[in-house]
Parts: sequence; structure tokens; C-alpha cells
Amino acid sequence: MGSGLERIPSSQLAIKSIGLRDAGVAEAVILRLRDHGVQRDRIRLITWLEEYGPHFSDYDQIDIALDSTPYAGTTTTCEAMWMGVPVVTLLADQPANRVGASLLTQVGHPEWMANTDQEFVRIASDLASDVQSLDHLRQNLR
Repeated sequence: MGSGLERIPSSQLAIKSIGLRDAGVAEAVILRLRDHGVQRDRIRLITWLEEYGPHFSDYDQIDIALDSTPYAGTTTTCEAMWMGVPVVTLLADQPANRVGASLLTQVGHPEWMANTDQEFVRIASDLASDVQSLDHLRQNLR
């Protein structure tokens, strides 16, 4: 299926995790993504910040959040939407992966829920291709 990044040539993948403070972990992430065809210049690794101000300002550099799987985000999904960033989630059978779907349903955006990997990539790509809608969401999603 590829990384999906090839659909939007200017796109980057940002990954934020406390584990990225460890250089070995960061390098392992880069290598694994490279094995899936993602070029290094398309990857931004962000370490977790303890203070909320800088943490929330990271969302100023993110247009679309990709929900984690197999355990969907809860706090991070809410934070992203609070900051005007749409979240794309992949539906699964496990309750731990249905949180994103529940949150997206409650905020009125079930169209950001995917049933397959291919649909997940399509939804994210469609969102990324519509800069005007992203600007509107940034101002109004909260």
C-alpha cells in the first residue's frame, strides 16, 4: 500500500512520543519508516513536553492527526480537535480502538472514520488536499 505520503508530495509525518528522547528509539523509528518507503526528510520526530503551553503549540505545525492503533487515543484525540486539528481513525473490533470513533461521532465527524487501511489513507489524503477546509477546521473545530 505504500506510506500514503506519496499522495501529498509536501506532506510530512510527525510522531510525538516520550520514547523519542532515547536516540536509539528515534533511530529505530526512522529505520522502520524507511523500510516502508518513507524518506527521512518527510519525518519529524517530536519528544513529549511536560508543559502544556509548548505541548499545545506543537499542534500549530500539524494539519491532520492520525489516531493510533490498536489502542486509539483519547486525550490526544480530544487535544487535537480542541486545537482545530481533524483526527482520522481506523475502526476495529476491540473496545480500546473504538474510542476515536466514539469521539468523532460525538463531535459530528464520522466521515473521518475508516474501515480499512486504504480508506484511512484516502480520508487523510482528501483532508490534506483541501487546504481551505483545514483552515476552516483550524478556526472552528473547537
